[in-house]
Amino acid sequence: MDEAISEPSGWNKARLEALSDGVFAIAMTLLVLEIKVPALDRHVDAATLWRAVRGLWPLFFSFLVTFMLTSLFWFWHHVSLHCIRRVDGVIVWINLVFLMFVSLAPFSTAMLGSFTLRQPVSLAFYFGNQLALGLALNAYWIYAKRQGLLVNPGIPIVRRFSIAIRVQPIACLVTLAMIPVYPQWCFNTFAIVQIPTAVYMRRQLRAERRR
Repeated sequence: MDEAISEPSGWNKARLEALSDGVFAIAMTLLVLEIKVPALDRHVDAATLWRAVRGLWPLFFSFLVTFMLTSLFWFWHHVSLHCIRRVDGVIVWINLVFLMFVSLAPFSTAMLGSFTLRQPVSLAFYFGNQLALGLALNAYWIYAKRQGLLVNPGIPIVRRFSIAIRVQPIACLVTLAMIPVYPQWCFNTFAIVQIPTAVYMRRQLRAERRR
């Protein structure tokens, strides 16, 4: 038996990237399918149609927010694979768990948009899914760092990336804690918690460019 087949030296990072990009592309496309054209007569007057379209604003809002957050996770995933020299079986399995929650995004988005933005159950499901994504990505990254799989762990982008993905689960936890207290402030809370990190990251990037 061929030695390269019987004793593989590692996993193919390119196939992992291809699978991940495919799952992200499908999940992000499915997000829009929950926004249905209003079921009205084809000769409906403009005022009635506008009222029906305005009634869809929670679905448009949930679509926009989730598309942006999923795009951010795609970017983070892309950066992580760019910084990793090779992958092993553990990373592959953590990545599959991560992709499982990516594929769940259309459902959690539909839950969010189908009810009021004050609905505790849909909010808990939505931010719980976001928390699971953040934890899976952090587990993936921490394992890669501890196993020495990074190409160059000392470069600035690695430090910035580590901070960025660490804050996301914290923001989700704070938001989940806000749900039973003041659910209408959940999205504000999620954004506010991350503002100091965004400011810090921007200052760090400017400082590095001046060097």
